[in-house]
Amino acid sequence: MTEKATLNNPYWLFEFISNDTGNKTYMTADDFSGNTGRFNCFTFSEGTASGATAGGFSLIPGTYDYQVWETQYQYNTTVGSASNVVEIGLMQVVGTAPAYNPIYDDTDDDTEYVYNG
Repeated sequence: MTEKATLNNPYWLFEFISNDTGNKTYMTADDFSGNTGRFNCFTFSEGTASGATAGGFSLIPGTYDYQVWETQYQYNTTVGSASNVVEIGLMQVVGTAPAYNPIYDDTDDDTEYVYNG
């Protein structure tokens, strides 16, 4: 992303747009790459504990369009004050599937067969 930046020493604003609901989620994260001329490296923490200005966010499982904006403000979560989009893409958030526990309740006298597979 740094190679597409027009600002000197930019910060990054991430925008995630749900393809299911259209809801937008914003967050920032510090770039800890040792070689920003070749790649950028971020840590994202799913959940709200660390907050949107510390790499924390909460997304429901699904697909999201994302955009990464460059900004001159370190913890900016407002697209209106960001400069340029430097990356766009599509991501999928995969959640943990709930356990399947079929419940069988025999309330009559006939023979019943249950197939699980």
